Amino acid sequence: MTQQHAVHIVGGGWAGLATAVQLCENGIPPLLIEASRQLGGTTRRIAFDGAPVEQSPVMLFAGYHHVMHLFRLLKIRENQHYIRIPFDIILRRKRRTKFRFRQHALPAPYGVISGLLLARGLSWSDKMAVLRLLRAVRGNSTRPEQDMPVNELLHQQKQGERAIRFFWRPLCRMFLHCDTQRASTLAFLDMLDWLFLSDQGNSDVLQLKTDIGGIFTDRAMDFIEQKGGAVKLGHQVTGLQVAGDRLLGLRTDDSELAADKVVLAAGAAGSAALLTDLVAMRDPLAAFAQLTFPALATVYVKYPRQTLLPSPLLHTMGTLGQWLVDKRLQGLPGTMAVHALEKPQQPLPQDDELLTMQIVTQLHVLFPHWRMPLTSQVARTPAALLAATVHYRQHQPAAATPITGLWLAGDFVRHGPLPSLESAVACGLACADAVANSVSDPTPP
Repeated sequence: MTQQHAVHIVGGGWAGLATAVQLCENGIPPLLIEASRQLGGTTRRIAFDGAPVEQSPVMLFAGYHHVMHLFRLLKIRENQHYIRIPFDIILRRKRRTKFRFRQHALPAPYGVISGLLLARGLSWSDKMAVLRLLRAVRGNSTRPEQDMPVNELLHQQKQGERAIRFFWRPLCRMFLHCDTQRASTLAFLDMLDWLFLSDQGNSDVLQLKTDIGGIFTDRAMDFIEQKGGAVKLGHQVTGLQVAGDRLLGLRTDDSELAADKVVLAAGAAGSAALLTDLVAMRDPLAAFAQLTFPALATVYVKYPRQTLLPSPLLHTMGTLGQWLVDKRLQGLPGTMAVHALEKPQQPLPQDDELLTMQIVTQLHVLFPHWRMPLTSQVARTPAALLAATVHYRQHQPAAATPITGLWLAGDFVRHGPLPSLESAVACGLACADAVANSVSDPTPP
């Protein structure tokens, strides 16, 4: 076997694409192998009513500095491809808005202070309790020596039930992908520091003007190929060839490839399947088998074009779908994406028709003036998001593995404070730099 590329990347999600783009920028064009016919991982394109949409939600924030670095390399520009909108939490139950918070464009922490003072739905004592907790987080006086559930911290800090229901619980679900009973306090504190107490504008939401494929994945593929790299779609990597603790090559469904430097970015399940037979990886595999990845269902519902939400992003209470996204800005007026994250002991209905019926019924309760939907479609993503549960960081594998020439990349890898697209991209960029440092004679750009 002859090796045609210095580096091979397995997986074309955000981590794999970030690795490939950064390697190209470093003058080391790789070969990226993706099993499906599309790039993008869980955010790959699907068609809904003839228009491209994402399989699962894309939540991007201005404080995702590694994602923004990638956007700059790919010439993805503000106002042309996305706009910034203030971070807000709007909770709706039945026909009423129960809570509304909007982060103001002021230096930290004054943006969150003013937003809370003007928030609707919390009593004055609840607002003061929330601000006291944020002040303690900023002073680093609340960080426990041992991780514990967020619920314990909130009760220690005398947070009222309404503050928990309206403010803390939606934040946990959005950023930690689990409820306060299971969420990691250490991750929770890091989330608060990043979102509210660090740089002004971190919490600004990046609202895309088209689907993420048109903005990111297409541009990433073009960038890789223009820089001398290659992308193979529809090719399944079936195994790794290892001698002792050294990587020798890859097996695909139709060939064998010599490969002494590989970044495995195939997601937690895909990576685990390729590592199962490797003795050197037994301990890391046993650890990250403890990680939790709840399933996600996105129900796309199309209403008459004049139908709209009061905000581009809306949270709901007591419903199967936890948040709604109005796709109007992406040129799809009347189209709503309803995201339902699986909860422990509460699996999502497996029948698409039943799931859609429940979602549409709950939307009608929330918005009784809406007309009946014109069409709908369900997109399911098993093991979509890593849940930041108590002690989850202890189970995350490191990017560098015991096998020489093999790295892991993804949100399941120990890199960055929160599991997100940002951590996946940051891990991919770090892997690219590590690979570049291991290459003695890189190809000039």
